[in-house]
Amino acid sequence: SSDVCSSDLLAVCILAGLGFCLNKKEKPMAFGIFYFFAGLLIFVNVIVPITGIIAERHVFNASIGFSLILSSALFRLFRAEIYTDRVKSGIVFNQNKGLLFSLLVLLVCYSGMTIARNPDWKDLYSLSKNDIKLAPNSINLENIYAYACQMKYFDPKTAPNEKEELLKEGLLNYK
Repeated sequence: SSDVCSSDLLAVCILAGLGFCLNKKEKPMAFGIFYFFAGLLIFVNVIVPITGIIAERHVFNASIGFSLILSSALFRLFRAEIYTDRVKSGIVFNQNKGLLFSLLVLLVCYSGMTIARNPDWKDLYSLSKNDIKLAPNSINLENIYAYACQMKYFDPKTAPNEKEELLKEGLLNYK
């Protein structure tokens, strides 16, 4: 709806302004904000409308910017120091257990989410079957799922008792 588009545009403007303000004081966070927007820019339908659905593969580059923003915020929150001289190079984690714990929690959570999502990427059918539950009102996703059902239906490896269910699902979701 237009309210959602307006709020999205407002959020983009606020974050872009924040990136400009932080550019002098917090260079890593400002760079993360700009990198995040650069990664999403071609998929937000502002410059050129695109067809299809947003997917994990489209937000990969933006996630690098998000990770930089998040790590910069954690370093600032825990007042961690990054040494640039050769004698004390790196990050001193033994003096900042809160930062180390936070980074480990994030690593475990995001790794678990990635591992849990891997089976969905087996093929187009399994991916679209899972995603249709997450976005039941997406016409593009319904068409992709119907196409995947059709491809699996004509696959010689598909069991005959599965074919009737695939036909029903494909016809139900084809728009």
